[in-house]
Amino acid sequence: MKKLLASSVAAAAISTGFALPAQAEIEGLSANVGAVSDYYFRGVSLGDAGAYAGLDYEVAGFYIGTWMIDDGGTGSVGGGNDGLEYDMYLGWGMESEAGFGFNVGYSRFDYTYTSDFEHELNLGLSMSGFGLDVALGQDDDSESSTSTGEAEALDYLFVGLSWSGDVYGATLGHFEYDTATKGHSASDSEWNYVEFSAGGEVATLDMSVSVGRNFGIKNGGASVGSSGTEYIVLDVSKSFSF
Repeated sequence: MKKLLASSVAAAAISTGFALPAQAEIEGLSANVGAVSDYYFRGVSLGDAGAYAGLDYEVAGFYIGTWMIDDGGTGSVGGGNDGLEYDMYLGWGMESEAGFGFNVGYSRFDYTYTSDFEHELNLGLSMSGFGLDVALGQDDDSESSTSTGEAEALDYLFVGLSWSGDVYGATLGHFEYDTATKGHSASDSEWNYVEFSAGGEVATLDMSVSVGRNFGIKNGGASVGSSGTEYIVLDVSKSFSF
């Protein structure tokens, strides 16, 4: 996920990366490899084009997995780092015969170029193609508190509403940091984003194209930018089951 907070937030928008499953559709071990034309996550540009890979194990609704990406580049937040992001996640989800699903899990985001990390509790609900995803997390930021001189974790919240069909999908997301009670020099930050996607299988490869725009970006209660930023991302991947 990289460092999502900077002294001045400038965000683009889209979610490309691993997706926490609401249900173990295929039990057993699986893997995936792929590449994105740009690396975006929850409304923030985290790097340029990069290759990624993941490994998952699912059984009886329980899942555990890991995912990593070469995320060096010039993203709007934390760009210019040369190294890997590596994530781990676990949880449990299920779906009823009526099509109602839920998921509860835990995720952690680490990096080869810094000791900082983020970790979060993930909650999800789904019904008839619609989904609600909530993440309650902490960012172990290297910035020191202005009151104690020691590094403290920053609380954050993500809420996303989505719809997905066989080919098309859409997401509306909101992300915010709460630094008001931490004594940090950084100000509270928040942003929204909307994205539309289309995807399918082409020559045995999974391909998707996503377009979107960020809006409502604020830092310390003040608006940052006036018109938002448009983006487009191509994702090409291949999955394997064992």
